[in-house]
Amino acid sequence: MIDHYFRNLQDLITKTSFISTVNLQIERRSVTVGFVRGDLTFEDGSKLHFREYVHTVENEVVRFTYVYHLLSSNGNLIFRYDNTSHYPKLENAPHLNILVKRM
Repeated sequence: MIDHYFRNLQDLITKTSFISTVNLQIERRSVTVGFVRGDLTFEDGSKLHFREYVHTVENEVVRFTYVYHLLSSNGNLIFRYDNTSHYPKLENAPHLNILVKRM
């Protein structure tokens, strides 16, 4: 069930000692489908923004769409990882992975 996935996610975030602030929005769309959006700020000031539209199938989570976007404390992009179709001709589409070394 999708509720189990969301509980595990909330527990993981709660138990992570280096997260200083959390903004988490969870929408249960059905017994097996849901959407989660989160903004986490870490002790070093870096921020993770994420979204997942998920479906559980036979106790396994399938992510229809996802975005993970990490910024340094001064706002520079560290990485972005998503499967949206805005760059369909890239070699690794639809799993776009942008890694940036600067911080």
